[in-house]
Amino acid sequence: MINIKTRTGDTAMASLDRRIAHRYVGKIPVRFREGTGVTRDFSTSGIYFFTDRPLHVGELLNFTLTLSSIDVNNPLSIHCIGDILRVERKSERYGVAARVLSHTFE
Repeated sequence: MINIKTRTGDTAMASLDRRIAHRYVGKIPVRFREGTGVTRDFSTSGIYFFTDRPLHVGELLNFTLTLSSIDVNNPLSIHCIGDILRVERKSERYGVAARVLSHTFE
């Protein structure tokens, strides 16, 4: 939290964290047409994952998260559409940050 001055001269508190949902840390398999990856963290509004495929900022990405830890015999799949916001080169792989635009459970 930081103090900022408003247009009227009042002081207000503002947060530097722009996330709108709580982030969970965990490794969940990610599948998409061009390849696979594994999450670093995720929320209802965004995801960060590692992959060996170079993706591009601004690209729409259809991907699936598979939650097998809930029921190994019947894993839960979450199909998502995301907007890629950031791609970072991390040694031999890429870190990808995306905003989740929609998701459905199967």
